[in-house]
Amino acid sequence: MKQFSAVISILCLLLLVGHKSYAQKNTLTPSFKISGSKSYTDYQGKAKVEYHPESPAHLYIYDYNEDGQLLTKTSFIFKGEEFFLKKFNQYINEKQLIRDGKHFNYRKKNEVASELTYKEGIVVNALTYYENGNKELYMEGDAATLDGEYKMWYPNGQLQFSGHYQNNIKHGDFESYAEDGTVLRKGTYEAGKLISGISVVQDLVYEQTDVPAEFPGGDDALNEYLNKRISKLKQFHDIREDEVIIIGLKLTINYLGDINSLEYMGWYAQREHELIDYAFQDFPGFKPALIEDAPVTSILQLGFYLTKNGFIKYNTGYDEEISDSAIYATEIDTTKQGNYNNIEEMPEFPGGQLVLRTHIAKNIKYPVYAQEHNIQGKVLVTFVITENGTISNPKIYKGVHPSLDAEAIRVVRSLPKWKPGSREGKPVRVSYTIPINFSIR
Repeated sequence: MKQFSAVISILCLLLLVGHKSYAQKNTLTPSFKISGSKSYTDYQGKAKVEYHPESPAHLYIYDYNEDGQLLTKTSFIFKGEEFFLKKFNQYINEKQLIRDGKHFNYRKKNEVASELTYKEGIVVNALTYYENGNKELYMEGDAATLDGEYKMWYPNGQLQFSGHYQNNIKHGDFESYAEDGTVLRKGTYEAGKLISGISVVQDLVYEQTDVPAEFPGGDDALNEYLNKRISKLKQFHDIREDEVIIIGLKLTINYLGDINSLEYMGWYAQREHELIDYAFQDFPGFKPALIEDAPVTSILQLGFYLTKNGFIKYNTGYDEEISDSAIYATEIDTTKQGNYNNIEEMPEFPGGQLVLRTHIAKNIKYPVYAQEHNIQGKVLVTFVITENGTISNPKIYKGVHPSLDAEAIRVVRSLPKWKPGSREGKPVRVSYTIPINFSIR
């Protein structure tokens, strides 16, 4: 009984101390006055302001959605003398109100999803949580630069990755762990270089890698595999002789080389969906991407022509060896021995190069998907100007994105007849390459 009484006494004492401490915190004299309404509601939800209990120069602002669910709680330092909640944006613009201290993001039921620590408007560390409340990721540094401790955890609470960065460069001991706590990899870095052990990388999805994921055998083997898959499908045999369909795919390939997800980049008809889905069904896998010689999960973008002859993979991305503004022309040897370079008279667009550029600019229809995703760049299109001046066989020499590539092909197909090139006074077929620039202004 005496022990029970002692426990009660201790609990009461703790409650009293806690109450006294809380009271002391709330007796701080703020360095500014909150005036007007301490909350307001608009079509986006509700905001509320209150004094910070631990700092006279700070305040907390809460954001709620239209259903009353708490979304964020943010600590700000206020450098004015009188605070009106409705002037929030004005204070931010005038830099009188600056994020400083903790910022919390919430899930439903007021569960913390993440917390960021700010210092004078700059993030100095961030911590995220799984839905079960366990830590997911902790990192030090601002939004662009890792500078300090970096840790990742599995949902069960087991540490997954641990290391230290110095100005975005690995520096110190790094370790990765299995879900049961077994050490998988351990290495020590100095200024970004591995000096002992083996390389250690985070279990993330990478868009840029040291070595990209690749189909075993390369592009030709990939084309052969996909075409063998679709060769007996009715949808494939329904493709017309004159059809050239540009297909863009975005694959997430895990560290084992398996496809985790396949995303279409652009809109395609049901036939193309069925062909692609079947082609990649039960896919044998890729060689996974590598970072520091360690296999990682990565994003791989693939571009294909789909014609009566099947899938033909083409490279996406700008070729640095080709000038942005150059136009290339090569006479085609009709004996199929190769190409000539001694064109005596170049093909000519009606009105000249300026009219050609104007024609293209007026007829380009910037794809909505590309606009929404801020996709820009120069597409290089190669096509043949025949002996009678018509456009034939336009192809992407170097692409930017399937949506832009397809639009470039469409515009080239729409070009009127040219004055054909000639050699020894006779019209000849000429391969011509032009850049088409897509820019969002």
